[in-house]
Amino acid sequence: MAAVSHRIFLYCVVLFWMLMALYFLTNNGQNIDKDSYDIQSSMRIMEELQRQNQQLREITAEMRSLERSQEAVGKLEQLLKSLRADLSLCRAKSNELSQRVAQRTLSIDRSRSNTNHLGSTSYAGALALQNQIQEIYYFINSKTKHFKSRDKLPDEIAQDIFGVLSDLKSRTNAALIDVEFLKQSEKSVQAREMKLLGEIVQRKIQQLQNPSDCSTAKKIVCDMTKSCGFGCQLHHVTYCLLMAVATDRTLVLDSQGWKYVPEGWGTVFRKLSDTCTGSAVSGVRWKGMDANAQDLVVSVPIIDSLGNRPSYLPLSIPEQLAQKLTMYHGNPPAWWIGQLVNYVMRPQDWLAEEIKNFEKKIDFRHPIVGVHIRRTDKVGSEAAFHSIDEYMTYVVDWYDKEDMNRQRLGSDKTERLVYIASDDPNVHSEAKLRFPNYKFLGDVRVSESAGVHTRYNKHSLTGVLCDIVVLSKCDFLVGTFSSQVSRAAYELMQTLHPDASAMAQSLDDIFYFGGQHAHSQKAIYDHEAKPLSEEFSFRAGDTIGVAGNHWDGYSKGVNRRTNKQGLYPSYKVREVISRVRFSSFPGIDELIANISKN
Repeated sequence: MAAVSHRIFLYCVVLFWMLMALYFLTNNGQNIDKDSYDIQSSMRIMEELQRQNQQLREITAEMRSLERSQEAVGKLEQLLKSLRADLSLCRAKSNELSQRVAQRTLSIDRSRSNTNHLGSTSYAGALALQNQIQEIYYFINSKTKHFKSRDKLPDEIAQDIFGVLSDLKSRTNAALIDVEFLKQSEKSVQAREMKLLGEIVQRKIQQLQNPSDCSTAKKIVCDMTKSCGFGCQLHHVTYCLLMAVATDRTLVLDSQGWKYVPEGWGTVFRKLSDTCTGSAVSGVRWKGMDANAQDLVVSVPIIDSLGNRPSYLPLSIPEQLAQKLTMYHGNPPAWWIGQLVNYVMRPQDWLAEEIKNFEKKIDFRHPIVGVHIRRTDKVGSEAAFHSIDEYMTYVVDWYDKEDMNRQRLGSDKTERLVYIASDDPNVHSEAKLRFPNYKFLGDVRVSESAGVHTRYNKHSLTGVLCDIVVLSKCDFLVGTFSSQVSRAAYELMQTLHPDASAMAQSLDDIFYFGGQHAHSQKAIYDHEAKPLSEEFSFRAGDTIGVAGNHWDGYSKGVNRRTNKQGLYPSYKVREVISRVRFSSFPGIDELIANISKN
């Protein structure tokens, strides 16, 4: 048993070296934007990594010389093998970064006028590094927990494994904090450019929705007959607006008799148009973008029934926005959808006042983590049951990282606040009982009104809207993206920050939009499936169709080249962002180009 305990200690050492490698990468990246960067520093990092690799080999040799300890040793060796692969990836990243530094040095000699492009490359690199760190954590955390839970180990060994997991999280948090500091070098430019980009998009939507002559303007007509909850109906209206924007038309929404508020959408939210305010008119049925090009009024069905599906459906983004979005945002489709959601959800004055009073009533303040727990009709039909402990795991992690960051800055620890939004009133008391060191904000009456038999009225709708808005204002969101409410809060969150892509954690699905085109990633490394595993093989350059992330270092999907389905390591792929040119955005290229000049 002593041998096993010693091996676990050595495993901690291996893990330490791996995260130190990431630390060096992060600190190296912080200097990319400095004109005085010394290329020799990158060589020192390479020498350091080589020295660490030699130490890793010595540790491995020592581990092999120890007395064998049955099956547990074999499993730890498998984990060590995975760690070696991760360290190899770190070395590859260091090589890549060193090449970038060399190119940066040459570019400084030639020109000092290209800082925007170089800055955006640095931010994109920081996002990729952040994702790699997170995926390494998911993998090691999952494998170690599985090892701990499956075998009946002595308490001493189990406690050692618990210590490994605790240390792993602390080191991961430190690395992620360093990545955040790396991003800070571009924060002011990023914030300015993303703010202006959002303003340009909102102005363009406003112009499309308010033609000078409504009678001659081309229109898209949508109705509110889709039978589903508010989150679903919100995304239906969002899809309708997208269809209008992409086809250079004005959206006319027929919402009379809406089951939440019979008077219609415009009594809760601001009217979608100030110039086309009459009753909706019937139009010809959707046949396709080209087929309907000359029709004055086109009526579109729900997205699930849409034929001749156009290329601009999610997760595509306007080509004119793609350069800036991919420079400064970790999830461009979520940002684009968030802009559309933001427009259709502009509140009437009475609703804005209700939300303001609600925030005051619950004493909403920062920092705070929002938790959305969807139960009732969702559980067992569209989503699995998740205990309060599963949600709180990510809440605890976020506050632990926040406290580490405050220590680094010389600040005191913060009060641990959690806003709970749920359709299950019992969640509030359960959370307080199980986590007494946290302060929970929320309103049980809102949860009660969200029940299946009480939700379709103005009072209940107001409660749901308060939940969505407050969740979007939280510093971090934990929910289930199988729920449209969680996704709506995440989408709105993107409009409140330059990049809120990493400010949420879903317990189930990755981000998606119902009725979207296939979600694709591109392999950046070869992968050979392990024998007798559920994995599939692929080559660098293969397109991978994404079904979901299992949050254990692996995702589920299909290799489009071989049609093999199964699991694949998440760190070996990158997102594919589909870009489609919107004819409704004439002149937007010049507006966007001027952002960087002003």
